[in-house]
Amino acid sequence: DGTVQFFSPQMTKPITLAGHSGIVNTIAFSPDGSMMASAGNDCMIHLWDLAIPCLARVIKGHTRVVQHVTFSHDSKLLTSAASDLSAKVWDVEAGLELRKFRGHGAMVWAAEFTCDPDLVVTGGADKKLRFFRLETGREFQCVDADEGHVRCIACDKILPILATGGGDGRIRIWQFLT
Repeated sequence: DGTVQFFSPQMTKPITLAGHSGIVNTIAFSPDGSMMASAGNDCMIHLWDLAIPCLARVIKGHTRVVQHVTFSHDSKLLTSAASDLSAKVWDVEAGLELRKFRGHGAMVWAAEFTCDPDLVVTGGADKKLRFFRLETGREFQCVDADEGHVRCIACDKILPILATGGGDGRIRIWQFLT
């Protein structure tokens, strides 16, 4: 319905945050606890100020459905993955696109910051993990990752390890070089 329900243990009922004009596909909290990002079928990313809570900013830039968002470890950057065959990195404070990662042959399901603050990994319907340098925006490694699509990625914040879940029903653990 385009809303996000915000719960906390101290609340007797949820706070409803409205703003999207379609299905909400993804939600992420900033590590510092100050913001929440949501995105979905309306191709937009909404940044919510959790102190109030209220809509702080709307980020536009994808041309198709946004599948995934996540914050950097310092809460200053945000990744997004979308059906427009791209993954992007955004400046949270300014709401501006800093990088667009290209080269995906299909929908991008996930984009995550790794333990290396200059390294972003993406996965999608092309069955591959792609590693990009944030500083240059260039892909430096591509790995066949799944027999189906790579649907989700979780990266360890300290070690160069990540996990993927995909279309073949398996969870895989990966170690990579930074």
